[in-house]
Amino acid sequence: MTLLIKFIYMTAKVITFPGALFKAFLEHVACRLTLTAMDNDRYFQNNEMCGHVEHEIATKKKQSFVICFFPFFISLVLGLAFAWAGSVDMIYLGEFIHDESINLMGILYLYLALCFLTNLFPSNEDFLAFKDLFYTKNNRNIFLKIILFPLFVVFFVGTKLEKWGLTLFTSALFIWYMPDILGLIVPRFYNLLG
Repeated sequence: MTLLIKFIYMTAKVITFPGALFKAFLEHVACRLTLTAMDNDRYFQNNEMCGHVEHEIATKKKQSFVICFFPFFISLVLGLAFAWAGSVDMIYLGEFIHDESINLMGILYLYLALCFLTNLFPSNEDFLAFKDLFYTKNNRNIFLKIILFPLFVVFFVGTKLEKWGLTLFTSALFIWYMPDILGLIVPRFYNLLG
């Protein structure tokens, strides 16, 4: 990892430390659930494993799926919940000042959304194990490959972006445009029900 990329990566992790620590905790839980031995359970390190837990490489599909998906899903749900609460209030409605004081809860929601959404993706090693177990020539289950392909693409892109420290920027953009995205999705969903 070059010095500049490492600096950007570590800066993103320090800025979003609650999300990095929570993601590492969820990986720790996933390792415990799958009985995966951990080599180093420090959550915050000064290397590419910051926000991750060092563990043995997954050798089974279920093990790899849980280690990659469980922390991703929980962080995504929390990130989206905080992003919705903060972005609709602060960005869409413009409630920067609430009852003649600064809207601290809205700022906290936006910050927590940024923390969780920046630290979603599996480590590069976990992604490579996921890829090897599900998408090699030895795996002949085409149905499983098709079902998991969208998740595979999300993990691939997200892992690369996180490795370069860019998920901080993509998460901030998503949070900023979330009210517009919801504005496009909700009326169409409502029309389908209606």
